[in-house]
Amino acid sequence: MKRLISILISLVLLVHIAPAVSAKPKGDWESVKALAHQTVAVKTRAGGVTHYGLVDAVDDTVITIQLAGRDDMTSQRVNVKRNDVEKVWRATLRFEDNVKKATLIGAGLGLGVSFIVVGVLASQNEPSPPHGAALFPLIGAGAGAIAGRFWKKKHQKLDLVYSI
Repeated sequence: MKRLISILISLVLLVHIAPAVSAKPKGDWESVKALAHQTVAVKTRAGGVTHYGLVDAVDDTVITIQLAGRDDMTSQRVNVKRNDVEKVWRATLRFEDNVKKATLIGAGLGLGVSFIVVGVLASQNEPSPPHGAALFPLIGAGAGAIAGRFWKKKHQKLDLVYSI
């Protein structure tokens, strides 16, 4: 019984200490200064907003970022004071258009579905394939193109450079 209680107390203490240990600051502001003209993600303390973009300038008091939009870089710039910065990551900005890829995937899925339907019907001794089976790849390609137009990948955070 004593052993069980000591194990439970140890676990409670470890769980209680873990957030304090993981909250150590990482990096220093000099590593942020080295990110000039690179893509970054900056999380602010106020509101926890994360800005993705290209670093225009960094000095001892402020970081200036050209913001990335959904489809391209914008002309907007944001200045974040050093005291307001919570975390800084290197980032990958994704502006790719997924229409071609999604169209090919949709056509492939449509072709696969048509082969499966024809195979199932052939195993049931149907004399002819179903009407419109040749349209499955076209329908799949159309559905894939529509999905690819509206489904974009988001910008991605990479390695953490700075945190407080």
